[in-house]
Amino acid sequence: MHDMFSLTGTYAPSVFANATVLPRMILNGWELSTGARLLSGSPLAVWMQTDTAGIGRTVRAQWSGSVDEPRTMKEWFDPAAFSAASPLTFGNSPLDSVWGPGSISWDLGVFRNFPIREKVKLQFRLEAYNVMNHFNLNNPNTSFGQATFGQVTSKSNTTPRNLQLALKATF
Repeated sequence: MHDMFSLTGTYAPSVFANATVLPRMILNGWELSTGARLLSGSPLAVWMQTDTAGIGRTVRAQWSGSVDEPRTMKEWFDPAAFSAASPLTFGNSPLDSVWGPGSISWDLGVFRNFPIREKVKLQFRLEAYNVMNHFNLNNPNTSFGQATFGQVTSKSNTTPRNLQLALKATF
């Protein structure tokens, strides 16, 4: 199960409502919007590459301790915390013995409304998706015995920072 934190909001200050005409025309009417999502990693099991139990499918590895450190791409968890399951056994590693990396996404938008007529508006929009240009990692390799066991070998299809300018007319 993932834990998720999501935050969205819009802020439209009117701090220049009492200013003179020129500053009020330039500085009022702006809006700021944001959307952030933080997602925890998912629980993962460590599996053997072979059927040590003789049941016709892979079984879990033998677990000997904590796998919390060091959380780098080269070593997401300590591979030494696992060993091969003994012949004719299933292995004792829990289904959630390893947690994959979480993900972060943060978008930001700045808007300015220009009234044209009573029911007609023109809106200038500047939007930034993945504004911090953060890349998210895929899950580590949890197949015991492979050369990359315990490593994160790729990042997810996170879209790099994307900026967009637009004009929007509403009527």
